[in-house]
Amino acid sequence: MRILVVEDDGAVRRVASYMLAALGHEVVTASNGLEGVGIFRSDPQRIDVVVTDLRMPVMDGYEAIRCIRDVSPNARIVSMSGCSPEGRPSGTVFLPKPFTLEMVRDCVDRASRARPCAPTMAA
Repeated sequence: MRILVVEDDGAVRRVASYMLAALGHEVVTASNGLEGVGIFRSDPQRIDVVVTDLRMPVMDGYEAIRCIRDVSPNARIVSMSGCSPEGRPSGTVFLPKPFTLEMVRDCVDRASRARPCAPTMAA
């Protein structure tokens, strides 16, 4: 799968990318929501899953998810945060930070199998 990772913290972005690549995925990265939306808009059919932080400068993950869903209502999205899963965007799989390889694998697998825009429960 081709996965877009949107995360403003460079260390977290690198770790998530490394883990996803180790799981056999092709990874594209963005350092904020605005950049991530631009990448997604450029070729939405090439992105299988979006993994996005919810709290970022420039454009937060909530707004980025709204913009991505404007382009592709059926986009499969993993929302990640160091905060509680309450208030996470509907229809996203929640990945809490800090995360392990197993957590990343489970969330991406669940997002890729999820019915489009169907809310999923947190792990």
